[in-house]
Amino acid sequence: MSKQLKWPREDCEELRLDNMVAIALGISRSKANKLIENGAVLVDGQVEQSKKKLVSTFSEVILTEEQGTTSLSENTAMESINEPEPQPMELDIRYEDEDVIVVNKPKGLLVHPSLQQQDTTLVNGLLNHCKLAAGSGPWRPGILHRLDRDTSGLVVAAKNQKAYDSLRIQFDQRKVEKIYFALCKGHLQEPEGMVEAPIGRPIGGGYRRMVNQQSGKYAKTCYKVLKELDSYQLVMLKLITGRTHQIRVHMSHLGHPLLGDWLYGNSKFKKEKDGTMYEVINNIKIKGQMLHSGYIAFNHPSTNQLVEVTSLPEDDFLKLCKLEDESMLLTQKPNMFTKTLV
Repeated sequence: MSKQLKWPREDCEELRLDNMVAIALGISRSKANKLIENGAVLVDGQVEQSKKKLVSTFSEVILTEEQGTTSLSENTAMESINEPEPQPMELDIRYEDEDVIVVNKPKGLLVHPSLQQQDTTLVNGLLNHCKLAAGSGPWRPGILHRLDRDTSGLVVAAKNQKAYDSLRIQFDQRKVEKIYFALCKGHLQEPEGMVEAPIGRPIGGGYRRMVNQQSGKYAKTCYKVLKELDSYQLVMLKLITGRTHQIRVHMSHLGHPLLGDWLYGNSKFKKEKDGTMYEVINNIKIKGQMLHSGYIAFNHPSTNQLVEVTSLPEDDFLKLCKLEDESMLLTQKPNMFTKTLV
């Protein structure tokens, strides 16, 4: 037995296969990818195992019941995470309407539950504030993208499935624009440039990422120096791709790791009694990488109007910047990069 999947979007005639399967079946993209990888999806009568294949309203997409049932019944480690509960939390909301909410996440806060920490995350706080779309799994409802625990800045979440699906496509097609600010050690040779270096896991796996020419995935980062300081620089960055730890890996690859980044840094860090790593710069104790997501822009899922949201880095970051006018960071836009971005 097999099941033909109905086209899930009336406002879109073409989708990546993994998005089409996920939306049509109401499952996460990771589950959809597993179905595709296991040969459970046929496109126009042929097994298709590329999640990136573009399908259209004219494509016949079929889920084979035997393979599909086996794939969907397999448990993964992430599925053992409890469904997050609402928890009271002070949220720094920068934009909100009936479809979307954009929050300025503080440093030290996880975006969604993990195997190691299943509560007191941004998702718990958002659920206490509003309803969220089912998204890509019960443990991260509404979440379109993530920031590392010690990266501060803007996070977008969808309140309903229509908004989630629309924004998911924008993220996947790299139409959402984001600007980050970082404090990088040393001084880059060029005031503006780009890094194109594939990122992957080291041999043997692990949490850390590295530039891996053999098995890494394509990654591209653009940067622009905004201010020179004694032993570091204030740098504005734009991601063309969105690999895990991309900015941290690329800047370390250039020999200019982020201040406070014990995972990719090249200096000796000290350790607090609770195990927290830190370093001291200009008499300021830095815990975690100096990285902030300060600008995000997307087309509103209902009106298609451009939505732009900004936020300033936290106080310790700003003290190290030594800016006469900190608000200048709020005026930075993607078109201020003069190097080719695509």
